[in-house]
Formats: sequence, structure tokens, C-alpha cells
Amino acid sequence: VAADLSTILSEFQTKIFTIYEARAVRALAPDIQDSIKAHTAEGVVFFSKRTAQLFMDICQQEKISEYLKNMQAFCLSENIGKNLNTSDWGNISWPKTI
Repeated sequence: VAADLSTILSEFQTKIFTIYEARAVRALAPDIQDSIKAHTAEGVVFFSKRTAQLFMDICQQEKISEYLKNMQAFCLSENIGKNLNTSDWGNISWPKTI
């Protein structure tokens, strides 16, 4: 959770519901690894710093980090993108804030 919205929106009555729970995988599926190695995967979308870090950890574990240099990291925010090492990727991008 990036921020406590019930505190930010304290003038409103709020209820907190768990809609989904993200669970980390221990490895990438073989077909995904093959796509990365064959340069047919063009990029990865990251919605959080946690998913970006988990992906990088798995790539190091699977010894496929070197193949990321031909790929793009599409990040939901600058905060996520700034946590990735630019030398690992062909390009890291995020939307501009208004």
C-alpha cells in the first residue's frame, strides 16, 4: 500500500476492503523466459516497486538479467522507475505527472 487513503480522506467515512492479494511467484514460466531470451518480449509493466524488485530478483536467480538490456520497463510511476537500475534495461519509462 503506497498511502493510507482513509487518513488522507479523513473528512469522509471510509471502509477498507481487501479486493485482491498479490503473491510472489518463485520463478517465471518457461515460455516467458524463452520470450525474454529470444528477444520477442519487448517490455514489462510494473505497477509497484515490489513487483519490480521481485521481477529483478527472479531474473537474477534464473540468470536472464542480461536479456533485459533489449527490453523496456514501463512503470506506473517515477517512484517505481527510479528503483530500477538503468544499466539493466534498454529503456525505463513512466507517465509524466500533470
